[in-house]
Amino acid sequence: MLSLRKKIGYSLGDMGLSISYFTVGFFFIYYLTDIVGLQPYLAGLAYFIGQAWDSVNDPLMGAISDRTVSRFGRKRVYLLFGALPFAASFVLMWMIPLDGSQILKFIFATVAMLVYVTLYSLILVPYMALVPVMTTDYDERTQIIGIRAILSTLGTLLGGGAAMLVSSFESELTGLRVMALVFAIFLLITEFTAAQS
Repeated sequence: MLSLRKKIGYSLGDMGLSISYFTVGFFFIYYLTDIVGLQPYLAGLAYFIGQAWDSVNDPLMGAISDRTVSRFGRKRVYLLFGALPFAASFVLMWMIPLDGSQILKFIFATVAMLVYVTLYSLILVPYMALVPVMTTDYDERTQIIGIRAILSTLGTLLGGGAAMLVSSFESELTGLRVMALVFAIFLLITEFTAAQS
C-alpha cells in the first residue's frame, strides 16, 4: 500500500507538466508575434511544426521507454535525467532574440519549439506510464489518477494565471522571462519529486 505522501509526490509531476504546457499554449504565439515581432504566419508555422513533431515523438518515446534498462527503472530514469534539460528548454522558448531577420527569428522559434516538445515527451510519456509500475491495486491506481487530475488542473490554472505575474512587470518581455525562470524551477522540483515517489 502506497502512502498518501507518495501518491501526492508522484502527482506533483503532472502539475509541473501542466504549468509548462498551458503556459506555452496561452502565451507562446502572443510572445512571438507581439514581443519578438515575428510575422503571424511564421509564428503559427513554428508552433505547428512543433505540434506536428509532438504527434510523432510521443509513440517513439513510448517504445524507447518500454525498452529502457536502467538501475533507476525504465520510467523514472527519464524524470531524473530529463528534468533539467526540460526546464532549460522551457526557459529557452522565452529567450528568442528580438533583433534579427524574420527568418532568423523563425528558425530560433522553431528550434526552441522542437526542443521543448521533444523533452516534454521525454518526461511525459514515461511519467504517465509510471502508475501501473507503482501499484497493481485497482483502487490505488484510481486514487493516484484522481490526485494527479486535481494537481494537473491546478497546474493549468497556474499556467493560465501567469498573466497576472507577467502584467505586474513594466516590460512584458521581462515578465515572461521571470515567469519562465520561476516555472522552470518549479518544473525541476515537481519532476524530481515525482521521480523520487
